[in-house]
Amino acid sequence: MPEFNVRDKVFFITGGASGIGRGLAEGVLARQGKVFFIDVQEEAGQEAQNELAATYGAINVRFGKADVTNREGFQETFNLAVTIFGKVDVMVNNAGIVRETRPAQVIAVNLLGAIYGTEIAMAHMRKDHGGRGGRVVNISSLYGLIESPFLPVYGATKQGIRSYTQSLSLSPKLEEIGVEYATLHPDGVQTSLVLNVQPGDILYLEELTKQFEEKYLQMEKLVDAFFQLVSLEKMNGAALLVKHGTKTFVELSLEEKGDTFTVKPRL
Repeated sequence: MPEFNVRDKVFFITGGASGIGRGLAEGVLARQGKVFFIDVQEEAGQEAQNELAATYGAINVRFGKADVTNREGFQETFNLAVTIFGKVDVMVNNAGIVRETRPAQVIAVNLLGAIYGTEIAMAHMRKDHGGRGGRVVNISSLYGLIESPFLPVYGATKQGIRSYTQSLSLSPKLEEIGVEYATLHPDGVQTSLVLNVQPGDILYLEELTKQFEEKYLQMEKLVDAFFQLVSLEKMNGAALLVKHGTKTFVELSLEEKGDTFTVKPRL
């Protein structure tokens, strides 16, 4: 079966100045795609653009400063990407933060930011409104599938992303709209988000750190998994879990027990 070819496709990536977003941007460019990425960190974003442009060509990568919680500014920056590249084929909602003591901020960035990005991309892509079709990949987490005492707020946003994305994938007008939706669920990746956590960002941080010793997911494995997902001939509804040393597609099922139902991930 033919795969979705990344070459010459335009990817819009949020939170692309560092960490997972930067890794995915470089992966797209290495596969001869084009990238427009945004971040709230302007200096880091400009530095990333300069470095990526030096390797892959300035014509293929652009950076725009934007806050995913500001829908108007988000839309304006997306429009700029369309003006520069003519289209966006793949939307990657990756921007995220970990601050358990600031739940409103975490929900705004992680969940609302992904919802805004998806809606903005849908409006551009949908075939029934004159678009070309496209794909939306929302970056969730291992904690979008399971619960954790360390990250209850973060986990709630990531489970929200999973539910939101899977719900969109069930649209009865999917073929007419022409947009596919999927989620990526990485385990802990050794990025600045993880390495620079402050007291209160993660509950019981010392205990969690012990669990992750020598078990961080390597960026190159995550990037490879992302392209396995986005290159599927039919990506819609897929959820790919990526852990240290393994990756697997996941489905959630309802298990009936008498008068009750239990949601169980098929890992």
